[in-house]
Amino acid sequence: MEQQIIGVKDIRKTSKRNPSQWEVKLMDGRMLYVRYRWGVLSIRVSLKKTDNIMDAVNGKEILGEKLGAGFDGFLDDDVETVFKNSFREISN
Repeated sequence: MEQQIIGVKDIRKTSKRNPSQWEVKLMDGRMLYVRYRWGVLSIRVSLKKTDNIMDAVNGKEILGEKLGAGFDGFLDDDVETVFKNSFREISN
């Protein structure tokens, strides 16, 4: 299956401390919930178009990657540039 680029419409950091977390609205109407806690970067996607972040929180995990030590929970604000670029298509 050919992958398409899905742009980011909006990104909002929702925590200034641990855990680092963001709410991301994609151009196709779905949402991403991005969180870095306990050294794990997790990205979850809603399965349908939505404005409710809980649809992404309870959605499909598309990334769960151990990046740091057990008590790590802070990512530098520069990480937002990654989200402001494009994501590969997230399959349902």
